[in-house]
Amino acid sequence: MGDKPEELVNVPQDLTLVSDAELETYGNQAVTEFDRINALDDVTSDTITYGLRLADDIDRVRAEVAARNARTAQVAEANRVKLLKD
Repeated sequence: MGDKPEELVNVPQDLTLVSDAELETYGNQAVTEFDRINALDDVTSDTITYGLRLADDIDRVRAEVAARNARTAQVAEANRVKLLKD
């Protein structure tokens, strides 16, 4: 495998463009990949850099999921209020 770890996961920068299913897939892949490289015996600076990128990707995916859930809750509440007024 050499000095540089094989990078198997590439999460897009703009997560607003992906579907909920794709977002879940990216999140699961990033966690699985982080676990894989975390278990490597041969740790290099490249491995650490890749692990940090994966951790950032996981955080970004989780933040996007939270934002989508918040938007969904907001829309549901707005619809509920609208129905109560009618």
